[in-house]
Amino acid sequence: MHELPDDEHKAGPLMQSPKDELLMGLTPHLTSVIANGHPKYNLPTCLIGMYDQDAFFSEIVCHLSHHEQFEIADGLLFLSNSDH
Repeated sequence: MHELPDDEHKAGPLMQSPKDELLMGLTPHLTSVIANGHPKYNLPTCLIGMYDQDAFFSEIVCHLSHHEQFEIADGLLFLSNSDH
């Protein structure tokens, strides 16, 4: 939890949970989302075969030739390292 110092209190820890960040209108860092994630989800393995269920990613996967900055490897979608 993020606490700021005031006249009566010293500053507390600066770490926030992803939930706290969202509630405060801050975008959580991916590393904190993964670190605090549910053990049922094994990233990135749980993403394999799921892109067609997402409006944004299904467009990319279905028309990969139109999105040259992306590539698929082992069932996962990646940003390409090529010079496209």
